[in-house]
Amino acid sequence: DYPASILQKDGVPNPYNNLDVLSFQDNGFRFNWPYDYFSIIEGAEIHAKMDFYSEKKLLGIAPFAKHKCKEYSIKNILKLIDLISQEINILIFGDKNNTTKIKSIIKGKSNVFDASTGFTLDEEMEIISNLDLMISMDSANGHIASLFGIKVLTIWGATHPFTGYGPFNQPNKNSITPNLRNYPNLPVTIYGSACPEKYLDVINTIKPEKIAKRINEII
Repeated sequence: DYPASILQKDGVPNPYNNLDVLSFQDNGFRFNWPYDYFSIIEGAEIHAKMDFYSEKKLLGIAPFAKHKCKEYSIKNILKLIDLISQEINILIFGDKNNTTKIKSIIKGKSNVFDASTGFTLDEEMEIISNLDLMISMDSANGHIASLFGIKVLTIWGATHPFTGYGPFNQPNKNSITPNLRNYPNLPVTIYGSACPEKYLDVINTIKPEKIAKRINEII
């Protein structure tokens, strides 16, 4: 762990409290980050295309990843959604390759919406910038949300945030990982492309209840 003198500045959290930045600094590299987040995007036209903007909180879930060892199962995503309050609108993010899976997730759920189909990339950026929380695998959605200053909760499998790929400026407790006592060799892959078979499904040892508890603590 880094000492409090590094993680805080003048008694408040250091804006450079991020393992990526600290690693660069520790190794003698200058890292000049102005720490201005991307602006929240607002526009009446995009609101007209959506039926999920309301007074309710907006929770994004990006359950997909390129590699199996980084993807939480649809079964567990559905269990997680059932644990989330009906007073929260849930937006599912993915791409055209995930259309069938997204339909199976949102089917029959009045507070769960497809936030991918029918939207341009710019429109998706607007949606993300207005979230109260993004739940992401070890994938791009978490990084994008963090640059808008959105709170991000990441679910990890065979990879690990301490390799430097966690979303920007998120606390460690927002990275939910498998039990290291049961899987002491984690991480077993950096990107997920070469994962030992024993660890392909380790992400699904994380209980939906654990994720739901952290969601309730955040929003």
